[in-house]
Amino acid sequence: MKKKISDYAVKAMIFSIMMTSLVASPLFAEQEYVAVKRALDGATLELETGEIVRLIGIDMETFPEGKENHIAVEAKDFLTRFLVGKKVYLEFDPRDEKENHQNSAHELLAYVFLDTKLPASTDVSREEWFEHHIHGDVYSVFVNASSVRAGLIKVSRGEKFKYQDRFIQLENEARLNKRGMWSKT
Repeated sequence: MKKKISDYAVKAMIFSIMMTSLVASPLFAEQEYVAVKRALDGATLELETGEIVRLIGIDMETFPEGKENHIAVEAKDFLTRFLVGKKVYLEFDPRDEKENHQNSAHELLAYVFLDTKLPASTDVSREEWFEHHIHGDVYSVFVNASSVRAGLIKVSRGEKFKYQDRFIQLENEARLNKRGMWSKT
């Protein structure tokens, strides 16, 4: 005996197929983990894929190699120590959609998160300069925000971005606690 498939079941299958293809689309590419090959400076990473990622919300002067100031070297070392050889996931800012999430140098503009592998339910004692973020069911270190909180970089005050208010709070906290570049002020 054959059963007739209901309209509801057909619509559910179509919806499921549409959602599966949508989740696999580049719009959701920020959920994929990618390996970091090296830090080019305190605000720029090279991925194992060859793509270059510029951290969003960062106002950092670029220096010719060997001419970096002390804090620029610290910022690069911070990214190298915590990210090189590890997998991160990228989150893109809606403001950059029309440019395909790239700047004029064709670098991807992204928020970078390092998975700590700790369950979100874990009571994490936070490092004073790590900014944590819950992604799915795990804690992640929010790299852009952690760099600001450590006083290694300044917040961009130009065009508004998603986490700008939080970054400014973290920069003020770093200044108040005399971290990084603020230690001599």
